Amino acid sequence: MNLKALGMAGLWLGAAGLAAAATNASSFAAGHAPKLVCDQSVFHFGTRDSSGEVQHAFVLHNTGDLSLQILNLRATCGCTVGSVTDRTVPPGGETTVTATFALRGREGPQHKVLYVSSNDPTQPEYQLTLEGNIVEAVSVQPRILFFGRLEATATVTGTVEVAANDGQALRITQVTVDSPRLTTILEPATNDKTNRVLVITKPPLPEGLTRALLVVQTGHPRRPRIELSVSFFVPGAFSVLPPEIFVVGRLQEKLSREVVIRSEKNAPFKILAIEAPRPDMTAKLTTLSNTAYRVELGNIEVARELDTQKLRVTTDQPNRPEILIPFRVFIR
Repeated sequence: MNLKALGMAGLWLGAAGLAAAATNASSFAAGHAPKLVCDQSVFHFGTRDSSGEVQHAFVLHNTGDLSLQILNLRATCGCTVGSVTDRTVPPGGETTVTATFALRGREGPQHKVLYVSSNDPTQPEYQLTLEGNIVEAVSVQPRILFFGRLEATATVTGTVEVAANDGQALRITQVTVDSPRLTTILEPATNDKTNRVLVITKPPLPEGLTRALLVVQTGHPRRPRIELSVSFFVPGAFSVLPPEIFVVGRLQEKLSREVVIRSEKNAPFKILAIEAPRPDMTAKLTTLSNTAYRVELGNIEVARELDTQKLRVTTDQPNRPEILIPFRVFIR
């Protein structure tokens, strides 16, 4: 076949494709098309606690005069999944899309959308929606109790409120805290759903960051044990940023970290020595001013046994000759 013949054939095929597209378009224009319809595209599941799942079956109808093809189901997040009974729906037929929404870890108003992709030319992505409100079976406020910066002589009270939201009675059976610088008082319950725990500091408070674990035992079947972090910071001769050296990585991974040590009262001081917890760890001291220094740590190997070990910094200050900075290790 010569080039002229090939060119004529190409033109003929292109014309045929355009004609087919025009015919298809004219069919839709004449009303010949699938049509996806759902009588209830939004499902309100009300108020639920944060356990289990919500599942709802949406019935989809094809009110058009051509077969409806369900091409894909796509959710707005990984907590919602969908399944369909029949992907091809003839004119006048129906199919069911089941949406499942996992409630664990969710709280507050929820709006989850499942997109249904189809060959309906007027709405190629149809939205199916799950709406409602999720409350924890037992809520704790605040989730973390931080007193902020305190003087060493400060007596401060914080309040933790524990409430049952699922209609069951709530009774606190025991409260403990693992720091001698904190004490707790369980207030008399005003009703059988809500309890309040007072957490009180006991001076003298130690310099630096104090972190403690508050444990609340309850008689509630879904939340028998509640753990809450309680912390405060007492400034001393020096401020250390960060107050803890966080090591986050894979086992045996080598990392580097920095710590800045400053005089709280802007008084000159000297760092005399730095002792790392492991001999292979490096420490470089940089003078920022006569009141501030930076310690650069290198070759920090991620290891579980490093957790809670301390970087020891020796100073020339008689009232604070030693600074201990703990390591916190988190394995990925």
